[in-house]
Parts: sequence; C-alpha cells; structure tokens
Amino acid sequence: MKKPRALLPVALALTVGACHCDPPPTTSKVGELNFVYDKDGITITAADGDYDFGKVAMGVRKTLKLTLENRGEAALELVAIDKVDGDALKVEGGIDEPSPVFTVGFSAMRIAAGSSVDFDASFDAPLETDPLVRTKDHQVQLLVRVDNASAAAGAVVLHGTAVSGQCNVPDTLDFGAVQIGETFKRGLTIENLSPLPAAARAGAITSNSGDDHNFSYAAEIQDGGQGERRADARVQPGRL
Repeated sequence: MKKPRALLPVALALTVGACHCDPPPTTSKVGELNFVYDKDGITITAADGDYDFGKVAMGVRKTLKLTLENRGEAALELVAIDKVDGDALKVEGGIDEPSPVFTVGFSAMRIAAGSSVDFDASFDAPLETDPLVRTKDHQVQLLVRVDNASAAAGAVVLHGTAVSGQCNVPDTLDFGAVQIGETFKRGLTIENLSPLPAAARAGAITSNSGDDHNFSYAAEIQDGGQGERRADARVQPGRL
C-alpha cells in the first residue's frame, strides 16, 4: 500500500511543470514613411525629404509634387503637418500664416503598404522692396506626423531662391547726325541683373511723323543670366 503513495508527487510535479510555458511571440506589422524627391537630376527615396524649388523670379509661383510613400508592411495613417521653423507657411486644413511663402496641400488619410500619395507644394517668391536685393533664399522646415509607422514623423525641408527679373536697358539711343541715304549702326548693351535667363524683345517702332521707317533693330536677344548682350540698331534717313 505504500508504493502507490510514492508515485503521487511525481505525477503532480509532471502536471505542474507542463503549465509553465511562455506565450507565443506576437508580431505587429507597421508602415514606413518615405519621401520621394529629385536632387541634381537623381530621384531619391529617403526617410526625410528635401524639396528644392531652385531659382524663381520674384512675384512668380512654382509648384512641385510632395510625394509620400509607404514602404512598410502595413498601412500607415497621415495625421498632420507641423511647422518647425522658417518662412510663412500655409497648410490646407491646418496652418494659415499671413502672406505665406510656402503652401502645402494636405489631408489626413491612410496610405496602404507599397502605395504613395502626392500633394502640391508651392513656393511664392516674394517681391523685395529694396532694388539692391537681387536674390534671397527662403525655406521652411516641416514634420509630417503619422500613426502605425516605424517612426512617428518624417522631416521635410522646402527651399527656394527668389531672384529679381530686372534688366537694365538705356532710355535713349542717340544716333547723332546722319546724312540722308547713309546707314549708321549703333550698339546698345542690355544687362541682365537676374540669375535667370531672359529674352529681350523690342516692340514696333512708331512715330507720328513716319520717321519709324528709318530705323531697324534685332527683334529678339537671348541672355543666359547675370550677363550682358549687345544689340544693334540701325538708322538710315531717307528724307528730311
């Protein structure tokens, strides 16, 4: 009768030992926010975005595509865009600062795994009251906040250079005294003070006395930016 009793603790020990098992590991898939942008002609995909508007004439707007891509294994949620620092900004449905230099179209949405969305980002190159200011750099730093992603936010920089589109041309071109029937040519220098390329065009020469028939000129002059070009104007008096 004593032997069966000796087996009871062993059976209990086996039963209790079988209950001490670790729970199976759990895995949760998340999204991964990336930005797609061009730099020096190369398309880059990275966790942070750098969008360069380049040189834009003052008073002109330029728009780029702000591309957000989800490279994760699950959908992520776009929550909002926050401003960190920089020029005046407007974000649709959010930030609305006076006289915005940068404007971003945005709406909260879900981006499926392997998918991307595009928003318009615009740079309005401000006019400068000081005529001596030929170029001025502008930028704004942003955070794009997301949920269910490997990182809580992605950093974005928008930047561009506002440039003056001013060209200097002479107000008066004096040919002096030219004999009837003779042709006299005089050159004039057109100076492009802007880093942007420019095309100078002259309108029709007119007068009340008909003297416009005695003058001719090159119709168009191309300039590559920050340089000078010479144009020729001719006078050939045909009558008094």
